[in-house]
Amino acid sequence: MQKMDSMDMISRPGRSYRYATDGVLFPFGHGLSYTTFVYDSLTLSSTVHSHHPLDFVVNATITIINTGLR
Repeated sequence: MQKMDSMDMISRPGRSYRYATDGVLFPFGHGLSYTTFVYDSLTLSSTVHSHHPLDFVVNATITIINTGLR
């Protein structure tokens, strides 16, 4: 068995991505951006309380502007 900090790419089972058996958490490019954004006009709705005192719902609306090169 390999050490936890080993990134050996030849011995099996290795600890690198090559031996991963779990599903993909985020597809390629998910959440990545190579541009810049401006966030503006944040508005929050009134809270809607549920039956439990610690549960509540807030709707948020925001304007996002791509300010990167086109």
